[in-house]
Amino acid sequence: MKNFQFRILIISLLLALSELITQDSEFIYAQTAKVKVPTDVTTQTIILDPQLAEPAPPVEGQIYYRGGDPYHKLYYYANGWRIFSAQDKNVATRIVAAFNSDLTDKTADYTCDGTQAMGGDEIEINQAITDLGTKGGVVYLLEGTFWITNSIRVPSNVAIIGTGAGTVISPKNSAPITNSGVIINSDSTGGNNYILLQNFRIDGNKANNINTQFGIYFIKVTSSKVDRLWVENMKYAGISLWGASYNNIISGNNIQLNTSTGMEVYSSGSIVSGNNVQSNGSGINLFGENNVISGNNVQSNQTFGINLFGSSNVISGNNVQSYSGGGDGITLFGSGNTISNNTIWSNRYGIFCNLSNYNILSGNNIKSNTWDGIYLYNSSNNTLLGNVIYDNGGSGASYDGIEISYNSDNNIISSNLLFDSAGGSFPINIGSVDSGSYISENNYVAGNQINWSVVCTDCKRINDVGTNTKYTDKVKITLEPGGYTGLTTGSTLTPVGPTNYLELMPTALVTLKTTKPIADGNSVGDLLILKNCTGYGITISSSGNVCLDRVQHPTGSVTLDTNDTLSLIYVGIGAGWMEVGYADNSP
Repeated sequence: MKNFQFRILIISLLLALSELITQDSEFIYAQTAKVKVPTDVTTQTIILDPQLAEPAPPVEGQIYYRGGDPYHKLYYYANGWRIFSAQDKNVATRIVAAFNSDLTDKTADYTCDGTQAMGGDEIEINQAITDLGTKGGVVYLLEGTFWITNSIRVPSNVAIIGTGAGTVISPKNSAPITNSGVIINSDSTGGNNYILLQNFRIDGNKANNINTQFGIYFIKVTSSKVDRLWVENMKYAGISLWGASYNNIISGNNIQLNTSTGMEVYSSGSIVSGNNVQSNGSGINLFGENNVISGNNVQSNQTFGINLFGSSNVISGNNVQSYSGGGDGITLFGSGNTISNNTIWSNRYGIFCNLSNYNILSGNNIKSNTWDGIYLYNSSNNTLLGNVIYDNGGSGASYDGIEISYNSDNNIISSNLLFDSAGGSFPINIGSVDSGSYISENNYVAGNQINWSVVCTDCKRINDVGTNTKYTDKVKITLEPGGYTGLTTGSTLTPVGPTNYLELMPTALVTLKTTKPIADGNSVGDLLILKNCTGYGITISSSGNVCLDRVQHPTGSVTLDTNDTLSLIYVGIGAGWMEVGYADNSP
């Protein structure tokens, strides 16, 4: 009865005090006040014998103490076995401390020893993963270094989250992790789903290990995410997705100083975005379909920046630059891909397409590469649209802004801006290899703007030794003198390249005194300007024993003296060229 009255008194006092405390008042109390426990209130100590297995069948509210490494924890049953803790743990299902974590005794369910005496720290981490059960959950790694001797194995529906770069997982010196990863998925045959790795650092300790090792090595993993990790100093690759992996996200990671490759992705339908892939053997190696590589900084890697084998992928908004220009920026082996809005600089080739068809290369900023800005090799039906290409090839080098070569047919080269302040070869070169073999055919050049600084005799802003190239281009209608072929008897006078201004200098045109046709234009409306520079009068007529034929003009014939020009327009196959202007420029 006395105990009951005491409790009523305490409750009444608390209610009264609560009414006195308002927003404008302060609760003042005597620092020497004490709360006395009545003599009839007792405490009780419960001693539980250690058990090595969970009691079965469990009862709601049941308590047991589990002994043996790595447990030594008190559990209670509330719709599943749960761990008592000195603090509320709302960050994770299981918490693992490193041997040098600061909060080991207060929060951790498992504490690693950082030695190899009982195996590496992967034992405690793998045990925490196992204890999550079949439904999965979160294993939270506290700050500190986790030294491992074997792989951490992650099943489906499990997240491993750290405190940031202060949580470090690293192989011990000479750790026997051979041809595998610091972190791998648990089922390499059937795959795993919905794995999350986030906010910790993997340091491969490559200086003290001889085995080939990966930071993360997943096989046949789907719908998983690798996010905001630091993966560094691996003996082989930083992050690798192999097998039939799809619909994964690799985002916001810092991948540096790995011996072979920063990232290898054999996947479909995945996203690689916002990563810093820097100072590795190579940058991003992608094999697959329908992937997106966007917003990555791929810089100072020894060989290629981004290497793509596959179709229907998007490579957009990346910054790509190789170490000392030693590797290609973006290499492409595939069809139906879009490469857009990337900044590609200080590489060897800017973009190199090999056996690649029906791709779109648009809006890229391609600058200061030591070889060609864009090089198409045996690649057809591609669209090169709206790229800014400048200062490629180096001063006086033999490389071009855009080169179309080796059976590269039916490509569209349109609305690109090409300029060069350091020299180089051609802004656009539609060429061949092997002394004229493997001619590129039926390419289309339209609306490009060219500002080339090179000053030379008989310069051609577009070099075209391809076949049947079509033009509706600014360069096609400039008054820029160009060369021609067909000076022998019975041959056809043919402009070389897209030039439309022919200076008739060789005396062969005078001495042959034979009908010499002008080659057909590429399309109706093409312009051609003939200028006589021979010192002899050249008669232009539509028939007869004269220098040129298939020319229509009002008077039936016209004689061009020195420096006179005749302007012609192509009116169609069989109809030839029609006079639209004549200028007597004789001195």
